[in-house]
Amino acid sequence: FGKHAGELTPREAVFLAMLKPAPWRGEGMKRRGRSPHYKFWLDRADILFERLVEHGIITQEVADAERPYTLRWDSDGKYIRRDGLPADA
Repeated sequence: FGKHAGELTPREAVFLAMLKPAPWRGEGMKRRGRSPHYKFWLDRADILFERLVEHGIITQEVADAERPYTLRWDSDGKYIRRDGLPADA
């Protein structure tokens, strides 16, 4: 994401945690331009957000605001923030 780990949004942090078992899949997501929309991916994101709330890392309101959990990349593979701006803006 081009920033220090402490600057990651909850959605970005959860995405990286979900990639850990198979990091090579991230490149395919960048080529497709988005993170997966299939049920397993979204259910897993829900579980990780629930854990962040349970451990007091984020509030339920922050977790709810992160929905939908989709991340996007432009045709050059550059991450697009939720506000529609490129990551380096």
